[in-house]
Amino acid sequence: PDESVRERLRCEAGRYDVGLGNVFGTAALRAAYTGGDEWLDQLNGYIQDNITFVADYIERNRPEIKVYRTEGTYMIWLDCRSMGMNPQELLDFFAQKAGVAISEGSMFGEQGPGFVRLVLAIPREVLKRAMDQIYEAYLTVKSG
Repeated sequence: PDESVRERLRCEAGRYDVGLGNVFGTAALRAAYTGGDEWLDQLNGYIQDNITFVADYIERNRPEIKVYRTEGTYMIWLDCRSMGMNPQELLDFFAQKAGVAISEGSMFGEQGPGFVRLVLAIPREVLKRAMDQIYEAYLTVKSG
């Protein structure tokens, strides 16, 4: 309960990065940097295949949504401006109607409204299910 003791403890903890990780995280980090090249190559290939999967899926099923293939990340940008939704409606569409978590573009700046960012570092089965849910939700919105 002593504020001065709490502040000294907080300062000491900060000097030693206490609370920023644990022994397992440190071991995993060391293993990744010293022997993770093959795993990283496989992961990057898998993510690239997920990017291709999403781009192909959207091209086949929703050509009015434009895909921006990113480089060096595990996310992809979808240009949904043709859907005619404001940022909140777009967020509600993905979260409530499609049941898919996204990052809505307006949170990234003034050019972001109408865009969504989708994580691709997930199993393909989960990604396919998400794309199917987006497709089904879109059909419902478009017809209703």
